[in-house]
Amino acid sequence: MPYKNHDDKLRYLRIYYRDHASVLRRYARGRYKNLPQEERDRIKERDRKAREKWSPERLEAFKATKAEYSKWYYARNKETIDRQRQQRYRKDRESARGHDLKKKYGISFQQYLDLLKAQDGKCAICGKTLELWGEKLKQPHVDHDHGSTGVRGLLCHSCNLGLGYFRDEQAVLHRAIQYLRERGKP
Repeated sequence: MPYKNHDDKLRYLRIYYRDHASVLRRYARGRYKNLPQEERDRIKERDRKAREKWSPERLEAFKATKAEYSKWYYARNKETIDRQRQQRYRKDRESARGHDLKKKYGISFQQYLDLLKAQDGKCAICGKTLELWGEKLKQPHVDHDHGSTGVRGLLCHSCNLGLGYFRDEQAVLHRAIQYLRERGKP
């Protein structure tokens, strides 16, 4: 928990709202009421510029405190937040899957479907049938080059793990093939 007591939380809120609150208090007290319009505009512009001047130290302190608060809030409300995320995912899982694909691999959900269709719904290595919304182990896994963001194809769970364990190194895969040829079945 980022706050040891209520005073720490108030200190955070004071830092966060300090610039805005001082301007709002001035307006609320009516200090500008009797000033000419030009003077009010000049003061508002000055206050706006002052609010924009965040020193790097202050900005970093704010970001750190905000991150701590986010972690603390998530820890307190983990079940509710996770339940809401699951409901959003179930409601529109294509959109959620598309977002993940775009973020991780740079392809859209439609490109993912086109790739699956081009492979006739089968794994690119072993030919096992893949299910788009089936069990996790039967869903297509995106095979990509770890050196770049290039997508090579869609694989079944086992083939994807196999390539991962061999670290996508062709020499190691050739040695594994040679080993199987030499030793054969016991």
